[in-house]
Amino acid sequence: MPDPVGVSTHRSPANAVIATSSSGAVEIVAAVANKRIVVVHWNVMAAGTTSVKWQSAATDLTGLYPLVANVGVVVDHSVPDFGLKTVAGQALNINNSATVQIGGYISYYLE
Repeated sequence: MPDPVGVSTHRSPANAVIATSSSGAVEIVAAVANKRIVVVHWNVMAAGTTSVKWQSAATDLTGLYPLVANVGVVVDHSVPDFGLKTVAGQALNINNSATVQIGGYISYYLE
């Protein structure tokens, strides 16, 4: 059975803040050579109408999540094998479709 949030391997997730009002791709976690970024939890709230998606560098990891003012989304991957994973050596980006403030955070680890 997969290991929820790395309990048996003692992985401690790190956190990163999502805070931008720029449109387009915004780096949330910098690339680490030969490591993949595995997201185990994320949440985001919008101050206006926009859509967001996650990317491994420029490659889409998700489809668009449409948001309106004061509406957000929370995603928990209790089994990291089903979480968002970047390509090894690529940054994790959030892509904001409009110049609307979005905020939140992610929990992740490197593998």
